[in-house]
Amino acid sequence: MSIGAPYRHESNIGEYSTTVMAANLSLKLEDADKMYLDGDGARNVVLPNPVGAAGAQVTFVNTGGETLTVQDVDASTTNGVVATAEIGVFYSDGVVWNHLTGVA
Repeated sequence: MSIGAPYRHESNIGEYSTTVMAANLSLKLEDADKMYLDGDGARNVVLPNPVGAAGAQVTFVNTGGETLTVQDVDASTTNGVVATAEIGVFYSDGVVWNHLTGVA
């Protein structure tokens, strides 16, 4: 995973730690995974370019007290929001990112 400290994500064996976001977060395609996030304030998460990413998926579990705004690669278009105690699943069809959100 390339996003580095202070960001951590769920390991392959099912253990996880919650990432407290000190700032907005821009993901790279290799970061696509399940992430437990605490925005520590209203935060934006920017998705990678969907072109060429068909089948990629990232799942956000919002463990904080603030809404996470998930934006498209241009960082200006809101793709979806993940409210407190909700899960958002974002998946690429190779052209755009689609999403489902709901209560955890």
